[in-house]
Amino acid sequence: MRHSFRLEDNKNNKKTRMDYSLILMVFFILMAVACLITYFVMANQSSGQKINKLDTSKAYVYTVKKLENKNSESEETVYDKIPSINLKGKKYQQLNNEILNQYHSLVKNNNYIYYGYQFNQSGDILSLMVTYTYYPEQVVYPIINFETYHINLKSGKILTDQELLEMYHVSEGQIQVYLEAKFKKYYSDLVKGGYYTKKQCDYDCFLKNRGISKDYLEGTSFYVEDGKLTLFKYYYRDSIYHEIEFFKDDSYQFLIRE
Repeated sequence: MRHSFRLEDNKNNKKTRMDYSLILMVFFILMAVACLITYFVMANQSSGQKINKLDTSKAYVYTVKKLENKNSESEETVYDKIPSINLKGKKYQQLNNEILNQYHSLVKNNNYIYYGYQFNQSGDILSLMVTYTYYPEQVVYPIINFETYHINLKSGKILTDQELLEMYHVSEGQIQVYLEAKFKKYYSDLVKGGYYTKKQCDYDCFLKNRGISKDYLEGTSFYVEDGKLTLFKYYYRDSIYHEIEFFKDDSYQFLIRE
């Protein structure tokens, strides 16, 4: 009788433990499901939100100052329009100060002329580009400097070039290959067009006339326009061979990724 009683008791204990295990398992599953639901709800709610503007009546970038361009050769007074990133936050004001300080620093040199700015909002990405023209001494053609800045309006992060490339799943190596192929195609078309023969001007001669090296990424600036990743790279469009008739596009913009 005693033996029979203990067996029955063991069976009850096992059943009780199984019931507790089942309850705990169901509890953890429900908790996991609740966490996932909360995550997706919060993600969907925040996906449409942007960082607050400093001035809601203005665009994400606007002209904050108009300063007289003292390097202009125009007979009329020309004013440089200085951009301001219209976002709340100390880091954006610091970036605005950097842009303004760079302007004052460069235009002190008579060889620099401020060209202007442009910006584009593509979804959560805000891109700003500030352009200067530089006239080096003893150089026939001016150089255009493109300064670009990128902000993720969702996270608020000021993006580096590397972070921007990662967003578009593009590596620097791929861009290097792309630009090399692009300039080699230019060279081939110039030879076919009769501007010169390969003997008169080989590819190294062509690059020298463009003012660029085989490090094609040197002097490039990335810019997001209407969702497309592009880059700006300045090169000389003319030389003693009058290639300017071939290089009609003076935007210096290259499409990298749609």
